Amino acid sequence: MSSERCTVSRHSLTDTRIRPIRQSDSRAFSGFAAMAGHGMTTLPHDADALDRKIERSEASFAGRAQGAEAEYFMVMEEIGSGRLVGCAAVYPCIGSEFGFYSFRRLREHRRSKEFDRVAQSETLH
Repeated sequence: MSSERCTVSRHSLTDTRIRPIRQSDSRAFSGFAAMAGHGMTTLPHDADALDRKIERSEASFAGRAQGAEAEYFMVMEEIGSGRLVGCAAVYPCIGSEFGFYSFRRLREHRRSKEFDRVAQSETLH
């Protein structure tokens, strides 16, 4: 994992642009996945899976992947610095050949001082 920190900040639309993701964005893309956490199935915390998503996106924008094989990832980039500040995806044929599911797994820990107990729960959203 990179030591580069991802931060959330406000930008005016004139300071940023949205463009297709490219292989050179891999490091920042991994940072976004880390920010999303381990439960975001559409943005996995797995470098190989993220690289495959970038490859599929590049193929989709080039017209080499279509239909259910297409997956378009875009990034929001600061114009002056080139720093990536966000990402988004478009799946043009969800559910046509196989179902599409997007889940987030959340873990919660609660502690009661009064009863000296810790309760843990895991939910799927």
